[in-house]
Amino acid sequence: MEGLASDGARSLKRPGRLWPEPKNIRPRIRPHAPPGGRFSAKGRAPQWWTPDRWSPHALSQRWAATQASLPRPRSATTTAHTGTGTTEPAWPSRSMQLVARLLSTEHKLMSDAEGFARAYQGRPEPAPAPIPRALRLIADISSRTVLGRTVYTLVPHRHPAPDDGLPIETTPVAGPSPWHIVYLHGGGFVNSVIGPHWDIVTQLIRHTGATVTVPLYPLAPTHTYKEGLAFVEAVYRELAASSPPERIVLAGDSAGGAIAIVTSMRMRDDGGPSPARLVLFSPCTSVVEGSENVDEIERVDPILDRIGGMLAGTWWAGNDDPANPEVSPLFGDLSGLPPMQIFQGTRDILMPDVKLFARGVEEAGGDVELRMYPGAIHVFVGATFTPEAQDTFRAVAAALHANAPAYARLQRVATSHVGLLPRQVAARATADGTPWIRHGRRVADAWQRAVGSRRPVRLAGL
Repeated sequence: MEGLASDGARSLKRPGRLWPEPKNIRPRIRPHAPPGGRFSAKGRAPQWWTPDRWSPHALSQRWAATQASLPRPRSATTTAHTGTGTTEPAWPSRSMQLVARLLSTEHKLMSDAEGFARAYQGRPEPAPAPIPRALRLIADISSRTVLGRTVYTLVPHRHPAPDDGLPIETTPVAGPSPWHIVYLHGGGFVNSVIGPHWDIVTQLIRHTGATVTVPLYPLAPTHTYKEGLAFVEAVYRELAASSPPERIVLAGDSAGGAIAIVTSMRMRDDGGPSPARLVLFSPCTSVVEGSENVDEIERVDPILDRIGGMLAGTWWAGNDDPANPEVSPLFGDLSGLPPMQIFQGTRDILMPDVKLFARGVEEAGGDVELRMYPGAIHVFVGATFTPEAQDTFRAVAAALHANAPAYARLQRVATSHVGLLPRQVAARATADGTPWIRHGRRVADAWQRAVGSRRPVRLAGL
């Protein structure tokens, strides 16, 4: 043993190898470690391994600082009565390009009229996607019925949950937010709430601290716009009776954006309480065939197709003309509407009609802000982890002059756009419409037939 301790070998008092080390060779030290190795001479953790530096909050702060230092995709903004110019961005973000590329590998159901009709006609009404746990961490959720249909109300926590066991590093906002957002989900008038809709609601709460109401309106082809608008109007009037209308925001994406616009038109025409603002994400302003530029956009739109879109619009219109302003608000009276923000991507066949709608509102004397995001897909805010989506939510919060409430570490991490990314990826990877999942199932079925085994063959993750 004494021989091992001599001749440049490691001492047995230090953990390590027991055979001699070659002389004149410096020990290998990791670049980020201090010269003393893993621990300092005094036996304490070095400065680079302090808990404050590697805590979840510190990691999230460094991530946010890194993202802020990167160049952001600027948006082309058109604001009425300001005379601002148009700034065209040079590129979409890499994450948006990746999302568009992945979605473009999937088959668009809307491109097949017969398949689209078989999928939706005669089916039972679909159930909404379950509310994710991340949303329950930051909001108290309750439900009620209006005209026999469910309406969710999400009130954000003003203080962190008492049982999370994590310290509060920031001071919560004093008092509740005065804003109340009525969020109308999209889905081509035929689909209920899906997972990305709840992620949008999560980000709206996280950025604005507002209370959010989510009405589950009737869907086509079982119902038409008459039942849908009557239900949404009843929800809005009930809310306006208990909250000041100047603090109510009507928001919606795609088909929900159309319903939000038409509801504001109804309030204007009936002399009812108008909302303070409209916030529209890729709104559907017309269900009839639009301009010729749609042909070029349709080839790069990974989600929508005119055939299925017009068919869904026909179901929503019922026996009426699809050009009815209560179905296609682009053809209605655009004067006297509340101030509005519109967030639109260029890889979306709805873009030409949205630009016509914004121009019509501006010519009618309205206050409209149109933000165009080149390379962004339809309802790109559903991909909450992209810089375009985060820029959108920051713009909404800035327009409302809202301050987001402070949360404990678990709540902040779970509801951040980075924290929601794994769940969105997992949900997409296991969806029936994802090509590689369909291919994997076909391979499993072929293998099952080939081997003739009685035991079913399952591929990992399917």
